[in-house]
Formats: sequence, C-alpha cells, structure tokens
Amino acid sequence: MGIPKRITVQTGGQHIVQKSIDDFFIETMALIAASRQIGPLDIRIETGEFAYRPGVATDNGFTYMMYKGQVVACVLETRTESNHVHYDFFRNLEDIAG
Repeated sequence: MGIPKRITVQTGGQHIVQKSIDDFFIETMALIAASRQIGPLDIRIETGEFAYRPGVATDNGFTYMMYKGQVVACVLETRTESNHVHYDFFRNLEDIAG
C-alpha cells in the first residue's frame, strides 16, 4: 500500500476514507512488527484536534500512532472553506528504538 496520497472528500463523506486510514495504520504496525517484537502496550493510536488559540477548537484534527513513545504515523484532517476535507498521511519509521 505505501503512504497514500492526499484524499479529499466533501464534508460528510469522511466515512469513505476510514478504510484507507485503518489500512494505513495496520500496514504501519506490520512494518514495525516485521523487525521488532511488539508488546500489547507498545503501540497506541490517539486522536485530537488543533486549537490555534487556547480553548478554541477547530474543525481540523489528527490521528496518530505511537510506538514506544514516538510518533511513527499520522493522518491530518483539514477542512477547507469550500466544504471539503483533506486527509494527509505521514509515516516515519527511521528512528524508532528497538
């Protein structure tokens, strides 16, 4: 699969992208597992939203995967003024500790 290119959908169509996001994180976990032992607490996936000023949330968010305390993959979700949602995928496995 590799790192997906940006996916853009209309607001409300986010469910269309969920399988790509899931597959991206599953593949990332498999890449780590291919060279390292993964314990049940070594990997976690969390979500959040951007706040450009303290206490002011936005419609933009992110989901990230951590391996032993380091971010190894991330999906950014950003909304445009024209009612689209962009999903950008990032992965960095270069410096993960064994």
